[in-house]
Amino acid sequence: MQRKAVLSLLAFLASFVSISATSNRPPAFGDSLPGLTPSQRTAFADGLAEFTQVEAVEDGLGPVFNEASCAACHSVPVVGGGSARLETRFGTLTNGQFDPLAQLGGSLIQDHAIEGFLPESVPADATIVARRRTTPLFGLGLVDAVPDGDFFLIAAEEAQRNDGTAGRVHIVPDLVHGGTAAGKFGWKAQVPNLKQFAADAYLNEMGITNPCSRRKTARAEIAST
Repeated sequence: MQRKAVLSLLAFLASFVSISATSNRPPAFGDSLPGLTPSQRTAFADGLAEFTQVEAVEDGLGPVFNEASCAACHSVPVVGGGSARLETRFGTLTNGQFDPLAQLGGSLIQDHAIEGFLPESVPADATIVARRRTTPLFGLGLVDAVPDGDFFLIAAEEAQRNDGTAGRVHIVPDLVHGGTAAGKFGWKAQVPNLKQFAADAYLNEMGITNPCSRRKTARAEIAST
């Protein structure tokens, strides 16, 4: 997958808004933020086209994958939303700790394959199997814009209540800027920014390698922490 595709998808995700407070009409899911410049509207449109494009082998799809387009999983109530599509995660316990069985391709199953290959299946060694439903992407651009320091501040304020419900900031590798950063995206806040989030999905959900992506096994290690 070319870098342009990842950046186009990033522009699309970053411009999503779930509720438009400044709009004169009722808010609609899937709209871009109001007040975008012409170039930003073009970037949003390019990202929407990339999001709905059905990829093929010549585009880098596979050899194993879950769906051939982003919109195949994110389409309810409109493109960019969620769906009833479930993905499968697996693992086991090793010395009391979750083991994603990275050596067996875990923790994510790719249930489709291109011609000449077989879809993945849960290995016999797995003792934990979970199904996760596709979540909406609306408003993620606003989340991405929140400084890391705000998450630390919220965690500190929660800790001061001393009521046993305080959260903690998940510090994860930042493949875009280098070093580490606060995790903001994913089921376990294992991804720190939208560019890495989009690149990760291209690789692990569609099998499309790109400049900002890790191997599947590395993702499993991050997701298990």
